[in-house]
Amino acid sequence: MKVLEKDKYDFVETRDELLNSKSNKIWGSFAPSALAYDLDRKTTKPSEPTLAEMTNKALKTLKKDKDGFFLFVEGSKIDWAAHGNDTIGMISDTLSFDDAVNEALKFAKNDGNTMVIAVTDHGNSGITMGNVNTNSSYPETPVSAYIDPLKKAKMTVEGALSKLKPDHSNLKEVAALYGLDDLTSEESAKLTSSKNIGAEMTKMLANRANIGFTTGGHTGKTFSYTLMALQNRLD
Repeated sequence: MKVLEKDKYDFVETRDELLNSKSNKIWGSFAPSALAYDLDRKTTKPSEPTLAEMTNKALKTLKKDKDGFFLFVEGSKIDWAAHGNDTIGMISDTLSFDDAVNEALKFAKNDGNTMVIAVTDHGNSGITMGNVNTNSSYPETPVSAYIDPLKKAKMTVEGALSKLKPDHSNLKEVAALYGLDDLTSEESAKLTSSKNIGAEMTKMLANRANIGFTTGGHTGKTFSYTLMALQNRLD
């Protein structure tokens, strides 16, 4: 902190502080660890900025430098969601990253001298549309069979579990937040007895949506992304 003060950085800890900062040097620290998933943010961490908001603010601040700048932005929690086979986390934070890319593209279009590079980091989980449920019916299975169960989710598994009471008395409601409504007796029993409720929930939703996963580790399939916006003014 002393170093930041010495170098005259504006130290910001909330979304409002970030967006209202007029400084040319900003240091943001919005969470003690990872930021919330984008889908969960409004409910669990409304004081945190979105990836798109941070990108936009960074671009507006850095463009003041007449020598140009290099900006690196990462949609990092896609990786965590993939490791946990959380389909909702993967999809929603990929969309969040897409919003950040759009901010960079808008800036580049207006600036006329900016390069935007969106590249992959690495793939996790080996996710597929189709699993053992669709072995014999894959050609006839409508897209809605994959999409509709996912559209019921209002939070990622991390966000949903943050609402779980210590005595698990609201387990049914928490499952519904993750799209697992109308639990069968078998599903309810599995969740009640599970030592890892989050892992069980992700398996259940994937099964309902006919989504397959090969691993919780790294794969060759790409669902993790990195954004780089590079600007170089040659005066």
